[in-house]
Amino acid sequence: MLWGEPGQGSVARGEAVADRDVDVLVELDEGRPIGVFEYARLKLYLSNLLDGAGDVVNRRTLKPMFRENILRDAVSAF
Repeated sequence: MLWGEPGQGSVARGEAVADRDVDVLVELDEGRPIGVFEYARLKLYLSNLLDGAGDVVNRRTLKPMFRENILRDAVSAF
C-alpha cells in the first residue's frame, strides 16, 4: 500500500536537530484510496515508529513548486 522515503529534507541532508520532525513521503495505491481515519492512523503509526513527530506527504499531491527539491532530497527506506 505504501512506498516510503523517510528523511526528505533536513534528516536526509544530515541537517536535522533534535526537535525536528521526520518527513515521510509515501506513494499510496490509487486503487485503494484511504480515508481520513486511515491517514491519521498511518501518521500516528509512523510517529510512534520514528519515536517522535512525523509528517506524512503523498507523493502524488506534492505541489509543483516543491516537488523537485523534495524528490532530490528523498532517501529510500524500502
